[in-house]
Amino acid sequence: MPGRESATRASTPAVAAAAAEADVEDTDEVGTDAAAAMDDSDERLRAALTAHPSPYVKSWADSVGRYNVAVLADTATGLRTPDPGLRDERLRMRPLSALYVPATTEPYVYPKNPAPPASFQPRGAKELWTPGAWERIEAWTTRHWSYIVGCWARGARAERGRISTEVFTPADLTASARGTTWDCRSGAPTPMDFDRPIESHLDTDFLAEALSAYPDQELRSFAVHGVAT
Repeated sequence: MPGRESATRASTPAVAAAAAEADVEDTDEVGTDAAAAMDDSDERLRAALTAHPSPYVKSWADSVGRYNVAVLADTATGLRTPDPGLRDERLRMRPLSALYVPATTEPYVYPKNPAPPASFQPRGAKELWTPGAWERIEAWTTRHWSYIVGCWARGARAERGRISTEVFTPADLTASARGTTWDCRSGAPTPMDFDRPIESHLDTDFLAEALSAYPDQELRSFAVHGVAT
C-alpha cells in the first residue's frame, strides 16, 4: 500500500512532478483524510505481517508505506488515477476469490550419479566409447562439419541440410563408463557432480527457509535445488 514518506522521494524534476501529481490526485479523488487513512492502514498491515509466523510473509513488512517513485514517474497517468469502480458499493459485497490450497508433497529425492571404477580415469571423450562407436561419432561430425562452419560464417542463416541422425545406447560406451553421467566440458571427462548447488538469480537460502513449512515440498525442492528431468 503506498505510503506518504517524503524521505523516499527523489529530487529529480520528473519524479518530483510525478509525486506532486499523485498527491493532487489523491487529494482530489479520495479527500483530505487520505493521508491519515493510509497511514492507519499501513500500521495495521505492517503489524499483521510482522506477527505472521512465516518468514516469507514477515519479509514484506518493511515494504509497507513505501513506493518506488522512479517507477511512479514512468507510470502512465491513467494507471495512477483511482479506478471509478472503487466507489461502487456493490463491489464490497462481492465474494473473494477462493484461497489457493497447495498440494501436499514430499521433498523431491534427487538421483545420485554412480561413480565409475576407481581405476578408470579417461583422458578424453574418446576413451568413454567403444572403437566402433567412436568411428561413428567422427563420421557424423565430418558430415556435420559444413553446417558448423556455416554457423560460424552465416550465423542463424546457416542451413543444416539433411544429415542423418545417429543413435547411441549404453552398449556403445566402454564397460567402465556405463551407468555414469560424464562432464566433458573441461577436456578430461569427470563424473557429473549431481550435488553441486545450482546457479540461480533467486535467493535460494531464503527460499529454503521461507518455504520450510510449505505443503508442496517438491516445489520447494525444485525452487532451491533445481528442477530434475
